[in-house]
Amino acid sequence: VTLSKDETEDVSFTLVQQLETLQINSTPAGASVYLNGTATGDLTNVTLADKPVGTYNVTVELDGYDPATEVVTLSKDETEDVSFTLVQQLETLQINSTPAGASVYLNGTATG
Repeated sequence: VTLSKDETEDVSFTLVQQLETLQINSTPAGASVYLNGTATGDLTNVTLADKPVGTYNVTVELDGYDPATEVVTLSKDETEDVSFTLVQQLETLQINSTPAGASVYLNGTATG
């Protein structure tokens, strides 16, 4: 646009939002996916297309495993892959019997 002194002209632009793809994987698969604290309704392993370019807090949660979070920056013209290896939660089970000496089975297997 070229203007002379004391001229005005309206100029408008149509901005196009930059959308890219986020690939989220976990071992084991089947974990719930959260972006910036909001559930997506998806389970790993999942491809989330048409996500605006920017920074995301990606969290995955699966029953029996510790939740895992990573900060991911989604850039223009790039598919971002993020992978999690989930850590199983382990607990201690104490069993007492009266009289002592009972056999104990866990999921059908003798514990010794």
